[in-house]
Amino acid sequence: MADCRVTTYSFNDVAVTLDTHLVEGFWEGDDVVQVADNADVATPVVGADGCSIVSIDADNAVLVTLRLKPTSAAHDFLRKKVRAMKNGGARPIAITVRDTNSNEGGSGAEAFVIRQPTATHGKKATSRDWVLFVGCWNDQPVVGGV
Repeated sequence: MADCRVTTYSFNDVAVTLDTHLVEGFWEGDDVVQVADNADVATPVVGADGCSIVSIDADNAVLVTLRLKPTSAAHDFLRKKVRAMKNGGARPIAITVRDTNSNEGGSGAEAFVIRQPTATHGKKATSRDWVLFVGCWNDQPVVGGV
């Protein structure tokens, strides 16, 4: 008989920190935290003779998207970071994303905001989507921390 186990997943087990501050106030949905590679892992090239080579990219950068409520303290923290960047005070942000149940996740010591949200003010609240560039992402299991 096959070993058939039921496992669980919950966003309640996901922790995100910015400069050691736990991020709270995420928007609704299944995509409130996304970590995407900055570039493809490899690029295949086929020569005129039909032989091919796969060039492995050394890019360890990622883009992290955080979808926040307008009332999230992290939204205010990131707004202040952008204001400082525009005034010549660009300082990197340490970021950690971790599933505390599976220990899946990663971290980067130097993240910068590259896209701030469009602020929409109307009858209904809208998400504040922040995109951070992390130049060197470590996707190894996070030990300790959150």
